[in-house]
Amino acid sequence: MESYVALLLFVMPGYLARLVYGHVEDGVLEKDKFRIIMESLLYNMAIIPTVYLALLCAGRTMNPPYIFFSEPINIAMYAGFSVVVAMLAGVAWKYLKPWYVRGINRVRKISNQNAIDLDKSVFDLAFNDGKSHWVEVYKEDKVLARGLLGIMYTSNGELYITDEEDCISPYLDENGKPKQYMGTYIDYKNNLLIREIEPINIETE
Repeated sequence: MESYVALLLFVMPGYLARLVYGHVEDGVLEKDKFRIIMESLLYNMAIIPTVYLALLCAGRTMNPPYIFFSEPINIAMYAGFSVVVAMLAGVAWKYLKPWYVRGINRVRKISNQNAIDLDKSVFDLAFNDGKSHWVEVYKEDKVLARGLLGIMYTSNGELYITDEEDCISPYLDENGKPKQYMGTYIDYKNNLLIREIEPINIETE
């Protein structure tokens, strides 16, 4: 029983922070159990000292763990502070991580390596930017849909394409083919291809 309590108190705050970060920032989260635990423990390096200070400020006496957690009120306060701090840590990492990535990329540039974007899939980098994207979706060389990329749930491989044939018609030539493409996303594992149509400025046509 004690091992489950220890897991709840000392691992779950970091796991919650990791989960909150995954909700506020689209990214590719690790699925390997060992790496999940390691990431959770890394979050705890910031969370647990913060919770410790919060408990001191709340007037709690920090006895050895087996004594401190023998009182239900201490467990409740620790759990409450941990949840709040973990959620704040997950949100804070969304804004701190770009600075970390910039630093890493500066080091990589010195050694003539390409820049990286941690935890971001190629699909998210190309399409999940809050902008409108006109696309054609192909599966095994067959057009599945053409229109405006609306809702996406990339971790489940789900897309919703709105049928916008009337709006997209200015981007097409007399044969009904797009006049120009911006780029092509290829999911070679699933034989899926998404071609982004160039949003030509209609007023200059």
